[in-house]
Amino acid sequence: TLSSSSAASDVYKRQVLNYVLIKTIGKNGAAISTIITLFFIAFVSIHLSTKLIGKKLTDYFDTKRILNLSFTAVILYFGFMLLNSTIKDFWGFTIVIQAIISYYIVVKFNFIDRSILMALTSKVPFFNNVLTSVVRRI
Repeated sequence: TLSSSSAASDVYKRQVLNYVLIKTIGKNGAAISTIITLFFIAFVSIHLSTKLIGKKLTDYFDTKRILNLSFTAVILYFGFMLLNSTIKDFWGFTIVIQAIISYYIVVKFNFIDRSILMALTSKVPFFNNVLTSVVRRI
């Protein structure tokens, strides 16, 4: 278990991170600070738990797949930002393009099990047949 001094130290670090990020970034700094803090807490908790039960972190996570997904998400984010800035007047069109590209990548790289995607696409009334055939072809 974590001691109270460790918990106090974590609160102090988060406050410092909040202060620095809010001063430099603005209101989004608080959100970024929270994400960084929660990620750190989750990582430390997982690390301590795996150490306690005598397992490795890689026994639970496919590191290559997580890195692949993270890299793809970053590339997509910047690509979509570029697309949005290029075609500002056609926001509906960019949303459709983003959805199609995201769906294709999720299916192509098996980020989500195909059976789950098939179950989800069967619930979409208008695109049911189209999405199901896309999942089968990819």
